[in-house]
Amino acid sequence: MARASRICMGGCSNYTAGAVTSKRDSYIMAEFNWRTINIDALDPESAYNFDLSTLTPAVEPVSTADVQNLSNQIRQLMRGGNAEGALQGALENAPYGADEQGKSIHLSVVTEVLGQIRQAEMTPILQRLYGSEGGSELCDTLMKYLYKGMSQGAPGSGSTPKNVTPQATGFSQMGGRSFGGEGGGQAMSVFLSWHEKLVEMVGPGSIIRVMSDRRTV
Repeated sequence: MARASRICMGGCSNYTAGAVTSKRDSYIMAEFNWRTINIDALDPESAYNFDLSTLTPAVEPVSTADVQNLSNQIRQLMRGGNAEGALQGALENAPYGADEQGKSIHLSVVTEVLGQIRQAEMTPILQRLYGSEGGSELCDTLMKYLYKGMSQGAPGSGSTPKNVTPQATGFSQMGGRSFGGEGGGQAMSVFLSWHEKLVEMVGPGSIIRVMSDRRTV
């Protein structure tokens, strides 16, 4: 009888300790939201812990002054009536290594060139561009600028990037289409027209390549 009592006491003690532990664990579970834990961060083989910068191709740094000089050269071609040459020059010299201001300046000049070309001339120009040396990559670069322009040139947003003056972009120096203010809708129409013609020419594969390319404009 005494032995049975000791067994009961030991078993009851273990049961009591287990109940306390279970209650404590339940309290912790209730107080802590386990769904907020980022499991990927705890897995050393997860893509979360992979340095994505290693996927970005190395590009030469480009100063804002160099981008501005290039923009002036492209505008000279436009003034001379060579909009096609201006477009090809702008795409061949996309400043991937520039800072955000430099990229905004180049986006502005590309937008000007696209706005200077009549809709009837779009397809012939794209055909010659696509058929030139490195034409596929040039068309992909154009696709990048179309998406960048559409993301920044929505109606009411204005087209002049923040911290870039009209003198820096050259909009005040050109007599072509104006895309600022109420012209934002017109700019969007230009981008969409070029996008339609470009997809007809090169196919949707260009969109996939642009989405996967970590070089940004």
